[in-house]
Amino acid sequence: MKYEYAAAPLDAVSAERLAAQGLDLALVDTSDSEALATWLQAENRGFHGARLPQSKLEVQLPHIAHRRTTGVWDPDSADAASPVATVSTWVMDLTVPGERSIPAWAVTAVSVSPTHRRRGIGRALLEAELRTAASLNVPVAVLTVTEATIYGRYGFGPSVMSADWTIDTTRARWIGPETSGILSFVEPETMLSDGYDLVQRVRLQSPGQVEFTGILWERLLGVNGDPESAKSLRVVRYDDDEGELQGFAAYRVVEIGEDFTSHRLDLAYLVSATDEAYAGLWHFLLEIDLVSTISAPLRTIDEPLLWQLSDQRAVRRT
Repeated sequence: MKYEYAAAPLDAVSAERLAAQGLDLALVDTSDSEALATWLQAENRGFHGARLPQSKLEVQLPHIAHRRTTGVWDPDSADAASPVATVSTWVMDLTVPGERSIPAWAVTAVSVSPTHRRRGIGRALLEAELRTAASLNVPVAVLTVTEATIYGRYGFGPSVMSADWTIDTTRARWIGPETSGILSFVEPETMLSDGYDLVQRVRLQSPGQVEFTGILWERLLGVNGDPESAKSLRVVRYDDDEGELQGFAAYRVVEIGEDFTSHRLDLAYLVSATDEAYAGLWHFLLEIDLVSTISAPLRTIDEPLLWQLSDQRAVRRT
């Protein structure tokens, strides 16, 4: 089913509530690159980000043009063209039990300028988007936010838990299974297609997982992100005995102080379609020379890795 979310009419209730304060609720014409860039700069300011240079705007704008992009404007502001509040939504797939997906109303970029706080603007934006989603028969809404605790009033709550791992590789000897697949370094760009197909396949095995969308996927692989950060990203793939891609890991190695034998490996992403690929990739990472620590954020809370290490106390999970 196709949802015409971008062109859905504005919520009249919130528009009227904001108009009573002299504020205008409106959709951004995402085909107007100048208007969309102004909105994006305001959204970035709302999260204390630096002004985006033209080069970054040119990268980001095409990737968000499909979204329903909403703002609140204050005609009395010295910069009346710039919104004082933002929100962005779209429909994406959410995995549920039974290896299937349902449509979800994805909410992001919720910001209110410090100059207009405590005026009910954020509430008006959120309630408008939820009513719009309901009018389109989208069954569930999802969001990632910086201040999660304030969203319970709108019906949101934690649904998927994660853990950040820090592993002392000098203590964590591998005792898991040995694997026979092939590990190969590849350029990140080569995984844009094959890796995406793999992630989509694996996603259906993980209830609560959402689909990756364009710019998020490309940033994960160091494409269309920070050029300097992209230079240090390494990607290793795991192919099974038949030569089929079954997993890959993307990571960076960072120097720690002056001891060249004690680097930190920052794991950006590790995905596997089979137990063998999972074991093969982790075994590889744990035994990389000159690395003493692995930092692995946003891992699942039931990772089998803990039982594949000789000393579980080598792992700190938060």
